[in-house]
Amino acid sequence: MKTSSSRHLYALFKASNPDLAEALKPKIAKHDLVAANIISSSSNLKPELVITTIQNSRHSFQLDFHSKTYTSKGNWLWVNQFDISISDNNILTLIMNPRIVDIPYHGENICAFWFFKNFYSEIIEYIENYS
Repeated sequence: MKTSSSRHLYALFKASNPDLAEALKPKIAKHDLVAANIISSSSNLKPELVITTIQNSRHSFQLDFHSKTYTSKGNWLWVNQFDISISDNNILTLIMNPRIVDIPYHGENICAFWFFKNFYSEIIEYIENYS
């Protein structure tokens, strides 16, 4: 993974889900951690989430990485892949066994904390294999 991707991924996890950030931290070089801390404190972090369903349809959302609460709109999707990008820089692609997920909205955006909680085991597996 490119250094800028690892910085942004760590920054996103640090801002939205500290447990995932701690799991990723040992895999990131110290100078990249410093850069990630600067990125996470910036208001310019605007992550985009693209969900691919089992019907191969794609749904694009902005991630809200500040909120820890969400509203269910009954928008259940069969997810088999999701991609996260920041400024056209793909920072994470996860392909998984399809499963149905209630999309956790915060306003018009997706609550990153709860979205990542829904895929915690898949993300942890990704982090464990991260090099």
